[in-house]
Amino acid sequence: VEDCDGNGVPDGCDIEDDPLLDCNGNLILDACDIDCNNNGIPDECDLTDGTSNDCNENDIPDDCEADCNNDGVPDECEITDGAADCNNNLIPDSCDIADGTSNDCNVNGVPDECEADCDNDGVPDECEISGGAADCNNNLIPDSCDIADGTSNDCNANGVPDECDPDCNNDGVPDECEITDGAADCNNNLIPDS
Repeated sequence: VEDCDGNGVPDGCDIEDDPLLDCNGNLILDACDIDCNNNGIPDECDLTDGTSNDCNENDIPDDCEADCNNDGVPDECEITDGAADCNNNLIPDSCDIADGTSNDCNVNGVPDECEADCDNDGVPDECEISGGAADCNNNLIPDSCDIADGTSNDCNANGVPDECDPDCNNDGVPDECEITDGAADCNNNLIPDS
């Protein structure tokens, strides 16, 4: 016989004597029913009587769900309503950044792990470039990645994409490579004589 409140009276008898002790009629005394927010009202009754909201309709009062920024709206509902969660961890990106779970090196509100990172070193391309990595063609991809992935050629293996090396006749082949391939440069100024 259940006596969850330990008063020596079976719960069923308590409820029979006073039906108001079981607001949802589930034969569990309200004092012993699930009450995640400890307001003295079982969760099911909180939701039924409108004391608590349930924005995602999962039968858990909103004030009992994860709310990283304490704005009264559960994280899951913020994401459903459009808050960014690029890493799909069910925590809005803004909270990931605010609590230090994610870095945001360029302070653009997007966690670093969600930004383009051509060499997978954990540092977004844009931050590598702002930190000094070369991007001679201004495509927001470090030159080293352009060369590594074949977007750009580097005929002289100097770490500079061919389109950024001097090319006096604009034929797409850097002057230095034309000379290496046999073009005359009698005065050794690294510009083909032509």
